[in-house]
Amino acid sequence: MMNTHRPLFTALGLLIAAVILGGLLWSSNGPQGSVAVAEQAQIAGKPADPLPPAIPAKQADPVAQTNAVAQAPPALTTTTIQVPISGIVGGGPERVALSGQAQIASRLVPADAPELGSSPPAVELTIDMSNVTGVGVATNTQYVVLSQEILSRRLGSSDLVEISFPFFPSGPQGMMAARTAMVSFNLSFNITTGVITRATAHIISS
Repeated sequence: MMNTHRPLFTALGLLIAAVILGGLLWSSNGPQGSVAVAEQAQIAGKPADPLPPAIPAKQADPVAQTNAVAQAPPALTTTTIQVPISGIVGGGPERVALSGQAQIASRLVPADAPELGSSPPAVELTIDMSNVTGVGVATNTQYVVLSQEILSRRLGSSDLVEISFPFFPSGPQGMMAARTAMVSFNLSFNITTGVITRATAHIISS
């Protein structure tokens, strides 16, 4: 009798062990495990977060640009004027009648310019006498003038400028007989811009 029922008990024991093992596996990998798997699936399928918006480049301040332009010093310009000249120079072998036009260029040099430091404003003058010619009164000999002077003068409403210049007979050996004369310029200025507003010239015989 004992040998007849032993297989039944053995099979029943194996079934009970299988149920218990299945319960343990369900408790460890059951609903919670399913939730974890579902969460992982959601994370894997979740779209990437969008990139933060790009920070726009800083725009230049138009007001600052306007102020910079307003504070920029005005450009220094050079102005020119033609001054008629005529006169007779005595002395030497003969008297010479000179005539033509002197060209005077003026440029304002402000008081705060580096070359002047704290000095008052000045004006730079370039006086070109190359358009002045002469004729000998006795011989009709042609005379030429080659002279250019650059001067720095303190700027005022008026100024009297005197310079000397050479003149000599035209020709290869003319410079060997060079003579000198003086011319006086009476100049009026715009004291804000340094522009010459009026100019006259007078030949001074040497």
